[in-house]
Amino acid sequence: MPRERKRFWCVLALTVFFAMLGQVSNAQPLYRCTYPDGSIHWQDRPCASGQGSDAKVVAPSARSASVVDVERQRRLQALEAERAQIASERAALRERFAQEEQRWREQTPPSGLTPQQRLEWERLQASLWRERERRYRDELKALEARDRQIRAEISRWQQDSPSPRRSSRQ
Repeated sequence: MPRERKRFWCVLALTVFFAMLGQVSNAQPLYRCTYPDGSIHWQDRPCASGQGSDAKVVAPSARSASVVDVERQRRLQALEAERAQIASERAALRERFAQEEQRWREQTPPSGLTPQQRLEWERLQASLWRERERRYRDELKALEARDRQIRAEISRWQQDSPSPRRSSRQ
């Protein structure tokens, strides 16, 4: 019995400790420093002179909301950067495909082929081209699917709810 009682008091003490630790961390001010390059940094110390042009003390009660807003903005920026990356990959894929198509259209069969060999060569080339087109469409579909996922996540993050993730259970 004494062992269970000791465990109870240890768990209670740890619970109180962590609860108080959360209260102490919320009581500290948060400084928002805007740098000349436009980047914003949040820190618990005042901005160094010359490094930040705008120091703003956020009230302790508003700290948690501000941190959530900062996290939301960072995630939205990361998602937008990922969308831009996907758009550039999509453009590069289209450009590469157009170049391959141009090369394919310009190629000529080797000289000295019999009519039967020429027909076989053309069939082989057409088959290879269909495979390239299929791979291109698959890559494009994958990029578009990822873009749709990112747009959906952006939509969730832009909503006013504090939790960006929604439960799949209803």
